[in-house]
Amino acid sequence: MKNLRRLAFKTLPLILIIFFAACSGDDSSEPVAPDYSSDKLVGKWKLVGFETFDSGDYIPIDDNMTVYEFSGNGGGKYYLSATSSFDLTWQNLGNSVYHASHYGGDWTLPVEFQDNDNTIRIEDSDSASYYERK
Repeated sequence: MKNLRRLAFKTLPLILIIFFAACSGDDSSEPVAPDYSSDKLVGKWKLVGFETFDSGDYIPIDDNMTVYEFSGNGGGKYYLSATSSFDLTWQNLGNSVYHASHYGGDWTLPVEFQDNDNTIRIEDSDSASYYERK
């Protein structure tokens, strides 16, 4: 019995070291939200016009409620009207290319910042949309 106690006291520190080493670190499986707080895209952007490539015309939009709101954590809202909005996620892919995903839309497109970063131009295959900082 004495030998068993001695063995237990000698192995107990080793067992505790192994136990605490196995439990150290962050085992969280929660995704870490990106920090886009200093990205130029963060903010509210109201649709102000379209440029059609077929005609080359710029068509201004008055009183349009279409707004993108990009937050610094890669989330935000897409507003179609004062009463209709959808959550969105977005990310900066580098080289002024952004990806946004929301109900009714999923796009990966270059974003051109103009007018001291107060206007953005988002170009797709047949037109470009212009948004002003709100």
